[in-house]
Amino acid sequence: MTTPDTVTRPAAGDRPGPAPAARPVRYGYLDVLRGVALCGILFVNLRDLLYRWTEAVGPHHPVFRFYDVAVQGRFVPVFAFLFGVSAWLLYSSSQSRMPVRSARWLMARRFATLLPVGLVNLALLYSGDVLTMYSVIALVLIMPAMFLPRGPVLALGVVGTLVAYWMWGNSPLIAATLIVAGFGAAQFGLPQWLESRRRRDVVVAAVVFVVSAGAGVVLSLMQNAILDTDALSDPDVLDRVDGFAGLCTAVALTTGLSLLYRARGGQGDHGGQGGRGTVLSAPFSLLGRTALTNYLAASAVAQVLLHLFPDTQLTTPWWLPAATVAILVVQVVASAVWLRFFRYGPVEWVWRCATRWQRVPLRNVPQRSRSPRA
Repeated sequence: MTTPDTVTRPAAGDRPGPAPAARPVRYGYLDVLRGVALCGILFVNLRDLLYRWTEAVGPHHPVFRFYDVAVQGRFVPVFAFLFGVSAWLLYSSSQSRMPVRSARWLMARRFATLLPVGLVNLALLYSGDVLTMYSVIALVLIMPAMFLPRGPVLALGVVGTLVAYWMWGNSPLIAATLIVAGFGAAQFGLPQWLESRRRRDVVVAAVVFVVSAGAGVVLSLMQNAILDTDALSDPDVLDRVDGFAGLCTAVALTTGLSLLYRARGGQGDHGGQGGRGTVLSAPFSLLGRTALTNYLAASAVAQVLLHLFPDTQLTTPWWLPAATVAILVVQVVASAVWLRFFRYGPVEWVWRCATRWQRVPLRNVPQRSRSPRA
C-alpha cells in the first residue's frame, strides 16, 4: 500500500532488473493517487461497517444510489493496481542494493508479513478486508512474475483484467489481475509517465482521460437506468456494466489527476522526500504516505462507534458522507503531525521492519544528513 522512499528507474530491457539511474527518485504522484483512492474506499467501507445505523433506511435512497453508481468499485481498482506498481518499485530498488535472490526473498517477506495484518483486520475490525487477499495474491502471482519478462506480465494483467470484468463484473477476484497489471506496467515506466510533462505524454494522458471519462459516465448512466428496472432479462448485464463503469472511471481518475498534478508543477523528488506539494495534492499525499495506517484506523473508529452507540437507528443516511469526511479530515491532520516528526506511518514502519528483519530508522533527520539509500 505504500511506495518505497527511494526507487531506481525501471530497466529498459525486456527482463526485470535494476535500472542504471544516476540517483534515486520518489514518485510523489503515486502518494497523491493512493490518498485519493483511500478516500473513496473509506466511503464504501464505512457504509458497510455502519450499516446497522441505517437499517431503517430503504436501499433506494439517493445517497445509497450515489454510492452504488459513483463510488462503489471506482476506487478499489486504483488501490489494487497501485499495490502492484509499488511491489515492482520496491523490487527494482532492492536489486540496486542486494543480489537478485536476496531481493526476491525480501519481497516474499514483505507479502508474507502483510498477511497477519490482514487477518487481524479481518477478524477484529472489518469483514471486507482486502489486505489478506492482496497478500495471498502477491505470494501466488507476483513472486512468479519476478522470473518473467515484463511484456508477458503486463499482457497477462491487462487481458486478465478485461476478461475478469466481463465474466464477474465488480468481483474482488479482479484485484488479482489488476495487481499483476500494475506490476507489469511499472516495468514499462508508468510511474515516470504519470509525472512526465513532455507535450506528447500530456496529450496522450489527456486523450486517455477524455475517452475513459466519457465511457465511465455513459456506463454509469446505464447502470443507474438498469437499477431502476424491476426485472432484467440477463442478470449478468448489471454486473458487467457496473464493472466496466468502475474500470473506466478508475482510468479516468488516474489520468485526470495526473494532468492536474503535472499542471500544478508536481514532480518526483530526487532524494526521497516526495514531489512538491500543492494546496490540492498535499492532503492526499499525506493520506497516501500513511495509507495502511489510515485504512486500519478508519475501521477501528467505526468499531468504537458501534460499541459506544449499539442501538443507534438513523432515519437518514446523509450523515454518512459527512461522518466519512470528518474522519478523513482528522486523518489528514494526524498524518501531517506524525510525518513532521517521523518518516513512515506507524503501521508502515512495523511492516517495513518486519520485511527487512531489522529496526528501520523512524524519526526524521535533516535532509543533508540523510543517506541516499535510507
